[in-house]
Amino acid sequence: MSVCGLEMTAAWGWIVAGLALVVAELAMPGFVIFFFGLGAILTGLLLFTFPQLPLSLQLLIFAAASVLFLLAFRRFMPHSFRGRETPADADPDDDELAGAKAKVSPDGFAPDGTGKVEFRGTLWNARAEGGEPLPANTPVAVVGRENLTLVVKPRS
Repeated sequence: MSVCGLEMTAAWGWIVAGLALVVAELAMPGFVIFFFGLGAILTGLLLFTFPQLPLSLQLLIFAAASVLFLLAFRRFMPHSFRGRETPADADPDDDELAGAKAKVSPDGFAPDGTGKVEFRGTLWNARAEGGEPLPANTPVAVVGRENLTLVVKPRS
């Protein structure tokens, strides 16, 4: 095989290794191996253009390109690398409940503003937001939740 053939084989080797790394990213969390794959693919493409690149320069290009791809992606897509911040005491269900429609049970609320509401086919303990009693079958909106008790207010 000629010297030129060896460089072409090396170029294809870089490209195949890069594609393997990109595919491997699908099986591993972290989204870092992907950038090494892009660096390897770029190195292979440069080796097609400049077939006489020594191995030391190929490795330098691979390392530099991988890091630059990673840094560029983190700069332009920072939300992909940061988790969603929620306070430790936040309940993910609260967003789903806020504004939901419910109905006071046929028994109504007690004078202290507590009772039961029909919500999504189930009777829930409830407390009126203002603390006043609510009549039976009053349509209400859920404004929050305290443990297993819904906080409600009359719908207008």
